[in-house]
Amino acid sequence: MGVTKPHEQQSPSITSSPTKCNSSYRRDKTAFTQRYRVGTILGKGGFGVVYAGVRRSDNLPVAIKHVAKKRVPEWSKIAQDKVSMELKLLSLLQNVPGVINLIDYYILNDS
Repeated sequence: MGVTKPHEQQSPSITSSPTKCNSSYRRDKTAFTQRYRVGTILGKGGFGVVYAGVRRSDNLPVAIKHVAKKRVPEWSKIAQDKVSMELKLLSLLQNVPGVINLIDYYILNDS
Protein backbone atom coordinates (compact mmCIF):
# COMPACT_ATOMS: atom_id res chain seq x y z
CA MET A 1 0.00 0.00 0.00
CA GLY A 2 1.64 3.26 -1.09
CA VAL A 3 0.80 6.70 0.23
CA THR A 4 1.55 9.67 -1.99
CA LYS A 5 0.60 13.30 -2.28
CA PRO A 6 0.02 15.36 -5.41
CA HIS A 7 3.27 16.87 -6.73
CA GLU A 8 1.82 20.36 -7.03
CA GLN A 9 1.03 20.44 -3.31
CA GLN A 10 4.61 19.85 -2.15
CA SER A 11 5.70 21.69 0.93
CA PRO A 12 9.12 21.93 2.56
CA SER A 13 7.85 20.07 5.63
CA ILE A 14 7.27 16.86 3.64
CA THR A 15 10.21 14.57 2.98
CA SER A 16 10.77 13.23 -0.51
CA SER A 17 11.49 9.73 0.72
CA PRO A 18 9.26 7.26 2.55
CA THR A 19 8.92 7.64 6.30
CA LYS A 20 11.70 5.81 8.09
CA CYS A 21 10.31 3.03 10.27
CA ASN A 22 10.99 -0.62 10.91
CA SER A 23 9.53 -3.47 8.89
CA SER A 24 7.21 -4.72 11.63
CA TYR A 25 5.64 -1.25 11.88
CA ARG A 26 5.02 -1.28 8.11
CA ARG A 27 3.06 -4.52 8.53
CA ASP A 28 0.80 -3.20 11.29
CA LYS A 29 -2.67 -2.31 10.01
CA THR A 30 -3.41 -0.46 13.27
CA ALA A 31 -0.37 1.77 12.69
CA PHE A 32 -1.66 2.54 9.19
CA THR A 33 -5.18 3.39 10.36
CA GLN A 34 -3.82 5.56 13.16
CA ARG A 35 -1.71 7.50 10.67
CA TYR A 36 -4.11 7.77 7.71
CA ARG A 37 -7.85 8.13 7.11
CA VAL A 38 -9.01 6.42 3.90
CA GLY A 39 -11.71 8.16 1.88
CA THR A 40 -13.49 7.57 -1.40
CA ILE A 41 -12.21 5.68 -4.42
CA LEU A 42 -10.41 7.91 -6.93
CA GLY A 43 -9.79 5.22 -9.52
CA LYS A 44 -9.27 1.54 -10.28
CA GLY A 45 -6.82 -0.20 -12.55
CA GLY A 46 -5.28 -3.53 -13.36
CA PHE A 47 -3.09 -3.59 -10.25
CA GLY A 48 -5.24 -1.97 -7.60
CA VAL A 49 -7.44 0.80 -6.30
CA VAL A 50 -6.49 4.39 -5.46
CA TYR A 51 -8.30 6.12 -2.61
CA ALA A 52 -8.41 9.72 -1.45
CA GLY A 53 -7.02 9.97 2.06
CA VAL A 54 -5.77 12.28 4.77
CA ARG A 55 -2.70 12.02 6.98
CA ARG A 56 -4.15 12.47 10.46
CA SER A 57 -1.16 14.30 11.98
CA ASP A 58 -1.47 17.37 9.77
CA ASN A 59 -4.58 16.82 7.57
CA LEU A 60 -2.40 16.50 4.47
CA PRO A 61 -4.48 15.21 1.52
CA VAL A 62 -2.89 12.02 0.17
CA ALA A 63 -3.59 9.32 -2.36
CA ILE A 64 -3.51 5.76 -1.04
CA LYS A 65 -2.93 2.97 -3.52
CA HIS A 66 -3.99 -0.52 -2.45
CA VAL A 67 -2.44 -3.27 -4.55
CA ALA A 68 -3.35 -6.93 -4.17
CA LYS A 69 -0.18 -9.02 -3.82
CA LYS A 70 -1.50 -11.55 -6.33
CA ARG A 71 -1.57 -8.82 -9.00
CA VAL A 72 2.08 -7.78 -8.61
CA PRO A 73 4.03 -9.11 -11.63
CA GLU A 74 7.54 -8.21 -10.38
CA TRP A 75 9.07 -7.76 -6.93
CA SER A 76 12.02 -5.81 -5.59
CA LYS A 77 13.25 -4.54 -2.20
CA ILE A 78 13.32 -1.28 -0.30
CA ALA A 79 15.71 -1.86 2.61
CA GLN A 80 14.59 -5.30 3.92
CA ASP A 81 11.00 -5.00 2.67
CA LYS A 82 9.80 -7.00 -0.34
CA VAL A 83 7.82 -4.49 -2.42
CA SER A 84 6.35 -4.24 -5.89
CA MET A 85 8.72 -3.12 -8.63
CA GLU A 86 6.36 -0.16 -9.16
CA LEU A 87 6.95 1.02 -5.58
CA LYS A 88 10.71 0.48 -5.84
CA LEU A 89 10.92 2.50 -9.07
CA LEU A 90 8.76 5.26 -7.60
CA SER A 91 11.13 5.46 -4.61
CA LEU A 92 14.10 5.83 -6.98
CA LEU A 93 12.48 8.63 -9.01
CA GLN A 94 11.64 11.00 -6.16
CA ASN A 95 13.90 13.78 -7.45
CA VAL A 96 12.43 13.76 -10.96
CA PRO A 97 10.11 16.73 -11.64
CA GLY A 98 6.49 15.70 -12.13
CA VAL A 99 6.80 12.38 -10.26
CA ILE A 100 4.40 12.05 -7.33
CA ASN A 101 5.93 12.30 -3.88
CA LEU A 102 6.04 8.94 -2.07
CA ILE A 103 5.68 9.67 1.62
CA ASP A 104 5.03 6.22 3.05
CA TYR A 105 4.24 2.60 2.29
CA TYR A 106 2.81 -0.34 4.20
CA ILE A 107 2.88 -4.09 3.55
CA LEU A 108 -0.36 -5.44 4.94
CA ASN A 109 -1.85 -8.93 4.78
CA ASP A 110 -4.62 -7.77 2.45
CA SER A 111 -2.38 -5.80 0.07
